[in-house]
Amino acid sequence: MKIKINELTVLYINLEKDKQRKRSLELGLSQRGFKNVIRIDGVRTTPKVKGVAEAHIRAMEEVLKIPGPVLVLEDDVLFFEEYNEIEVPDDADAFYLGISNWGLGKDGRGVKKICTERHTENVYRLFNMLSAHAIVYFNKDYVRFLIRGAKFFRSLATNQDKGRAETMKYWNVYGIRKPMFIQNGRYMEHTSITLPSRHNVPRENIFLVM
Repeated sequence: MKIKINELTVLYINLEKDKQRKRSLELGLSQRGFKNVIRIDGVRTTPKVKGVAEAHIRAMEEVLKIPGPVLVLEDDVLFFEEYNEIEVPDDADAFYLGISNWGLGKDGRGVKKICTERHTENVYRLFNMLSAHAIVYFNKDYVRFLIRGAKFFRSLATNQDKGRAETMKYWNVYGIRKPMFIQNGRYMEHTSITLPSRHNVPRENIFLVM
């Protein structure tokens, strides 16, 4: 199926104090023709990871209320590649417009090992990627599943994207070869990549990585 990117509803996570990020992201989205853009309150906690999980839970609960696919962004994203339209597999539960060379390792920690598989020239199936800064959600059942996982990882005071990465191989999760969005700051190097990454491991090794 073909998706016109700027016709997607966009939810973006933003702390009240980060007004410059809000202005910058909204301006960038407006310049690219996005019309339905909704801010989701970020959450400040100690440790930080609990607040991040809570904010993503809030965003995904809003996704459930909106018909059709929804793009969820973190407010530290920068525009990287320009896309007007993308071809998404018909069975997609989620589609990553932001990717990373970090994956979840078998000991439950982040490692520079990601497992992907080429689907088409510009689309890759994802199996263990740690990333949540730019995701289009298609399947509401998958979103409900992620909400339960995020709540569990929030209770452990650890990164909520571990739940996504750990279970990704059981769902139809895809990503774009060259990201539309990258993360600003210390994650820029890890998110401004092209698939397949030099950190790729073969699909048959996924259960060895995990």
